[in-house]
Amino acid sequence: YPEPLARALLERHLDACLDLEDLERAVQRGDLLFFHYALDMALDHFLQAVFALNREYFPSRKRTEEYLARFEYKPIDCVVRLREVLGLGGETATMGESFRQWLGLVCDLLLMVELERA
Repeated sequence: YPEPLARALLERHLDACLDLEDLERAVQRGDLLFFHYALDMALDHFLQAVFALNREYFPSRKRTEEYLARFEYKPIDCVVRLREVLGLGGETATMGESFRQWLGLVCDLLLMVELERA
């Protein structure tokens, strides 16, 4: 896994993880379908970043949990937390909590990347 590719993918997908405008707007409006769209896009960027951090090519979302289980670099309880984000994101009433938990995952990933760079 070439280092320049890992850096480029990590930067691109971390930047995209920080673009929270659509998720915030969906929560403010209570727009569940738009929230799912924005969360799907955000999840893809998050996974791409985690895979790049672990120097692993992202094959697809198939067997994602299997890959995450063996990765050294990932947020604590990553799979459990991702499942919670998805579960809470299924109802308008809990969409805000889903978003808050999503922010926690993204922040933990950013911290991990910063520690890795140090």
